[in-house]
Amino acid sequence: MKATVVDFWRMVWQERVEKIVMLANLVEHGRVKCEKYWPDGGITNYGDLAVTNVDEIPYHDCVQRTFHVSKSIEPEGEYRELTQFHYTSWPDMKPPESSSLLKFIRRVKASTTSQPGTMIVHCSAGIGRTGTFITMDAMLTQAEVEGQVDVFKFIRAMRRQRFRMVQTIDQYKFIFVALLESCQTEKLHPSQQTTLSANSGKSISHRAGRGDRS
Repeated sequence: MKATVVDFWRMVWQERVEKIVMLANLVEHGRVKCEKYWPDGGITNYGDLAVTNVDEIPYHDCVQRTFHVSKSIEPEGEYRELTQFHYTSWPDMKPPESSSLLKFIRRVKASTTSQPGTMIVHCSAGIGRTGTFITMDAMLTQAEVEGQVDVFKFIRAMRRQRFRMVQTIDQYKFIFVALLESCQTEKLHPSQQTTLSANSGKSISHRAGRGDRS
């Protein structure tokens, strides 16, 4: 919504945001899905904040933009750099291509700025694609650190904070498919195991490149 763009940038400044992950296109199937909240080039003022589009790099399935944000009343004062990662290949209400999204998540994770901060993730409604991305990001980190993940538990906890996060059964299934693909493509030592738990009674285990249901 156009009326919330100024509030959006105020939140970016207040929370010291480092990365913005955008998972929807501005228009999908002839319908506006997201208000364009950034300038194409040069400087644009949003309330008392000045946003400069410093760089824009197009890739096959995403666009990476770099912004500088500063107080417009202090043109020579502090500015903050942040990166927007705009994934352009995710259909609404459906899952994307798993290897493409995994590559995108790795790109987001690997990116660093001179001013580390928080991350904003958004799509259109902010529940389906957003919930799926947040779950994937969290589970990939948990798998790396602990060697196991519990997708059901994570989504249940996330839904206590925001209703209907991970909106469809296809999105839920996709998370397991993509996590298993990530496990199978990683070079693991034979003693390493990653367990993907769907709930307390079912899991998918991966050991040294082989996936088995139990």
